[in-house]
Amino acid sequence: MRTPLNAIVGITDFLSQADLSPEQLSLVRRCAKASDGLLRMIEELLMAAKAESGTLRLVDEPFQLTQVVSESVALLHNQAQDKGLSLTAQLDPSLPPHVIGDAHRLQQILLNLMRNAIKFTSTGAISIHVSVLSREDDRHIVLFKVIDTGTGIPSGQEEHIFKRFSQADSRQGRQSGGVGLGLAICKELVGLMRGEIRATNNPGGGSTFAFTVELKSASLVTPPSPPADRPLIDAQARGKAASIPPLHILLAEDFIESQDIMRLYLRDTPHHLDCAATGIEVVTMFQKRRYDLVFMDLHMPDLDGYTATCVIRTWEQQQGRPPTPIIALTANGLTEARIESQAAGCDEFLTKPIKMETLRRVIERYATGMEVSAAREKRSPVDREQEPRPREVKELKRRFIANRMQELPLLQEAAADANFEHIRTIGHRIKGLAGSYGLDAIGAIGAAMEEAALAHDAPAVSTQIAKLTEAVRLAEAAARDDADASGRAA
Repeated sequence: MRTPLNAIVGITDFLSQADLSPEQLSLVRRCAKASDGLLRMIEELLMAAKAESGTLRLVDEPFQLTQVVSESVALLHNQAQDKGLSLTAQLDPSLPPHVIGDAHRLQQILLNLMRNAIKFTSTGAISIHVSVLSREDDRHIVLFKVIDTGTGIPSGQEEHIFKRFSQADSRQGRQSGGVGLGLAICKELVGLMRGEIRATNNPGGGSTFAFTVELKSASLVTPPSPPADRPLIDAQARGKAASIPPLHILLAEDFIESQDIMRLYLRDTPHHLDCAATGIEVVTMFQKRRYDLVFMDLHMPDLDGYTATCVIRTWEQQQGRPPTPIIALTANGLTEARIESQAAGCDEFLTKPIKMETLRRVIERYATGMEVSAAREKRSPVDREQEPRPREVKELKRRFIANRMQELPLLQEAAADANFEHIRTIGHRIKGLAGSYGLDAIGAIGAAMEEAALAHDAPAVSTQIAKLTEAVRLAEAAARDDADASGRAA
């Protein structure tokens, strides 16, 4: 559901910056608002399912607490301004500058409460107060308050609104597109952060949503780089846009509408864009020509973005090339996806749908931060056979062989069931990956297996499975001997 919605959001974002009549612009903005609301509803449903299944987990990472709050205010500043509301934040000076916790989930709570405040406030102001409630050693109980001058909470509904699929004002919920999951998710997340959340009415009107979380203070934390979603652009950076060097960009994206949107976003820029529709294709294209920047969708057919990134990083090491910046793209903004993409070798993470301003700002940052120099373009290619392979490459190769050993019983089962599509998929993956580890014989078997599966040639498939079994066992023995020799040499 999110994939076609991402296309709608991207198209409306592009149209909103075109030369439209006032009526057309109003319609486009309505479409954008409805699409954003539907995307949030989908995210809430997925989060609720994750919480119900007991698989919702937090991570502990260092972050700047004040930055999370200020970014949240900046993200919703325009939305509040459109309704004539002021949106401010008051931060206790005694707040620890750096803490350890889940910044992404904390911001999710804040944004949800702030959006609710904007939704139910027609005039006045919304303010966010953050203070230290108590501290013990390196642990801080931090209190957050989101105060509005809106309609308030109906009497007796203060606890009910935190239940799933419940809304204090069902009519307002229908108008705004809510499903009554946001506050339930907030309560779930606050509980995981060892805190509490409550809602009260203000004496002069409006309501206050207050919650606590437990955070550990952190020392010597490197301030994180500014996020790509920050809504404001430095004026000086705008001036540099015209002088940035043109980049050769590779987009890994299987959804054709998303490819078209990216082309629209970059149409008036000096950058050149190539698109790959599968994981195998993006690896092949990357190995054939040099790219300055790669946008990698994490959910690609044949070979997912995580694996494709690992293959590219391995190949770069083998070729003696410096790592090319790879930006992960996914509609899954969960923390787990961020961590996994970093572990695979991605430099940055962007959550779909991606707005044109965000995309151009990211490209500009990499363009101005890198020097596409003649020296880099004239580097002589390193001979693959003569280059010593790092320990990490050997470990990836052993892992590849181990994975193929695990696939052998699956192939035998698929052959017995005449599941040619599954066999074709495995053969295609082997064909694309084996060459990156110098296992050309296994790659050739994978290609032959793919062809046999496409032709539904059962005897040929059985022959290739037998060949693969022997080739993988030989590769496993060779890798083991290589490891033994390395140990003796050490």
